[in-house]
Amino acid sequence: MVCGAARSEPNAAQDSEWQRRNAHCRKDEWEVQSRLHGRRCCFRSLSCSPRWLGRTGNICLAPTDAKSAATRTGLGRMFCDANLGFRGSSIVKSGPAIFLEACGVGDIIDWPTSLDSEDAAELDRLRLDGHDVSQVGKKHFVSPSLDAVRATQLYRTLLHEIGHWRDRLKKVEMPSDQGEDYSTLYDRYFARPKSEREAFAHRYADNLRATLEKKGVIPFPRIEA
Repeated sequence: MVCGAARSEPNAAQDSEWQRRNAHCRKDEWEVQSRLHGRRCCFRSLSCSPRWLGRTGNICLAPTDAKSAATRTGLGRMFCDANLGFRGSSIVKSGPAIFLEACGVGDIIDWPTSLDSEDAAELDRLRLDGHDVSQVGKKHFVSPSLDAVRATQLYRTLLHEIGHWRDRLKKVEMPSDQGEDYSTLYDRYFARPKSEREAFAHRYADNLRATLEKKGVIPFPRIEA
């Protein structure tokens, strides 16, 4: 595990290159990546990631400030082109990366009671992961335990984000490697409804989790520091 910043302190040359490589990103994706400047996190680079994972070899554990931690519903994010390195140094690793947000055991996460179908389904998943969910007035309060956080982050969110990458790998990256136009593939990929992309990632995570459980890979004991 290496502690560093999600991106080294930017200079003009680095910014120019980073913008060139991320020119195809949607505006909301660019804004999220931009907020990672100078943000300290821990990341692990997998030198021998499974073939089915493609080029994704970076798993990052990112801290979250207290205000966003209290209201956050998204616990992970897949980045197509992240630059990882020590603060003030050159880039150490570059490429696809999965960011997992820190989730404090004992923290209370509040959700509104007015939820769309996707958020309501996610709240049900948190219950199944073992989180204590209660309703007071117009808010749901989620109280994470250590086992519940491990179930959410290691056995569901991580697999879900890998599912997003597999979807993108098959529909964008692999066809592009065969000579198809990247921009066209990218636009076609994001022209699909978000619900369709999320449904694929959920199915992928559910199937992979069932396979890993059947093989006895998960759950696994906590690794003490």
